[in-house]
Amino acid sequence: MSKSSSKYIKKAGLKDILRGMSDLETPVLESFYKEISDLIARRKTKVLSKKESELFLIINKSPFNIEQRNRYAFLYGRLQEEIILQEEKEELSLLIKLQERQGIVRLKALIELAGLRQVSLDKLMKDLGIPNITPDVAPQTNA
Repeated sequence: MSKSSSKYIKKAGLKDILRGMSDLETPVLESFYKEISDLIARRKTKVLSKKESELFLIINKSPFNIEQRNRYAFLYGRLQEEIILQEEKEELSLLIKLQERQGIVRLKALIELAGLRQVSLDKLMKDLGIPNITPDVAPQTNA
């Protein structure tokens, strides 16, 4: 409720408002009641908007299916052991590019969600428990 609406209700008095509503026809009152009930329900529960839900589906999507994840782990293990073949390196490179593309899509969705919620990207990520993997570039001060 806006400050001006709140002031109006305090000034007019809730009882006066209810008394004025008593003159309304039943269908109008029922419609008003439904709107008020919906408003209260939205305030009590953290229901995501359709757009937020869509963004969370993007944010939480894994870049790999199970087969790709297993193959990535296998190839990465071979790379670490320095026994990877050239064709396996190329396959691993393709999987890494796929992962990077999904990372970009995910970042765009995070930025859009931060905009919808009117918070910084850093705050959104902190609120969601998503670690920031970029180094802190701000100088550290001993204040």
